[in-house]
Amino acid sequence: MFFFRRKKKQPTIDLDEEIDSLYLSPEDRNDPHKVQHYVFQRCEQILEANKEMEQELSEYRLVTQYINDISVLDELPKSDKKAIAHLADGIVSLEKSRADMVRKSKVNIDEATYKIMQINEEDIPDAIRRLRENETWENTVKRDMQYLEAEKTRWNYLKSSLERQQTILKYASYILIGLFAVALIFLSFVQFALEIDMSLAWMIVTFIFCLAGVLIFVRMQNNSTEIVQAHVNANYAITLNNKLTFKYVNVKNAVDYSCEKFKVHNSYELNYMWEQYLLATKERNKLSDMDFDMEYYAGRLVKELKKHNIHDPQIWVHQAEALVNKKEMVEVKHNWILRRQKLRERVAYNKDNINKQRAEIDELLQDEETATDELRSIVESLDKLEIARD
Repeated sequence: MFFFRRKKKQPTIDLDEEIDSLYLSPEDRNDPHKVQHYVFQRCEQILEANKEMEQELSEYRLVTQYINDISVLDELPKSDKKAIAHLADGIVSLEKSRADMVRKSKVNIDEATYKIMQINEEDIPDAIRRLRENETWENTVKRDMQYLEAEKTRWNYLKSSLERQQTILKYASYILIGLFAVALIFLSFVQFALEIDMSLAWMIVTFIFCLAGVLIFVRMQNNSTEIVQAHVNANYAITLNNKLTFKYVNVKNAVDYSCEKFKVHNSYELNYMWEQYLLATKERNKLSDMDFDMEYYAGRLVKELKKHNIHDPQIWVHQAEALVNKKEMVEVKHNWILRRQKLRERVAYNKDNINKQRAEIDELLQDEETATDELRSIVESLDKLEIARD
């Protein structure tokens, strides 16, 4: 029968590595050692999320200040607005003249993209590197998640298959016992009723049924062991997948935000635009006759804006058109509001994760056996860092 064939031994997973997952099963909660490892991991995760959130909050405050500056500009007296608009118009006119000259070149970058590169010029090289690393991480984690999902399905299917075999083997054992009983009755009848010597037949029948019984028993024992291992491996795949999901969401959010910020689809496009920007800048720098006038207007505009306590006057040199064109100002404000909303969502996501993980840590530390002095000291250090919690 098929269930007597020896099945190829399945690969196993080192169970010691299960401690490193971000999943704590009900059974593991009874093991103080595993709980402590779990809490350590949660603390590390909180620190990582808090670090990212601090960066997001810093940029959030900066963007908010830009939005507030627009309100300040809107409320200026007409005479001040006129002076600012005059200087800004001079910059816009010079930029258009330069753009007309650059348009004849072979540089492939539009004015809107150029301004984005110009505003973020100091950050672009690092942004390209971070975006490229995050995209690599995103693709790697996504592949790993797909692999783990396939592994979970494979182990669950194997477990179900072995459980079906166990059911068949159980019924086969019942049938074997029944056949053995029938054989005993038949041989007893032949020996005692017909007085025929059935000693050899007794030995053969007993040997066959004993051999079959042993084979069924051994096969059921092997299946039981493999069922347990399949269950453990499936759970391990699930816990690793849970851990990767958290990383995937954070990395994907970072990639999406960078692409939105620089109006690109990926790091290759950002790198290409950066190279085009450098070429365009090099060509524009050749227009030395216009540079002096541009510096003159830019310097006076910055000085005028400083009078009104504008947070970052220099940025308006690169967005001078917004100071003379209300529609352009509305567009600038809209983009900053969208950018701030993205940052708010990322901050809220990380804060929610921190709160959930900290709540779980607090729950686990209620167990005196788990809450060692070292563990409490580490958790208390998180509070000293003033990590944001609702």
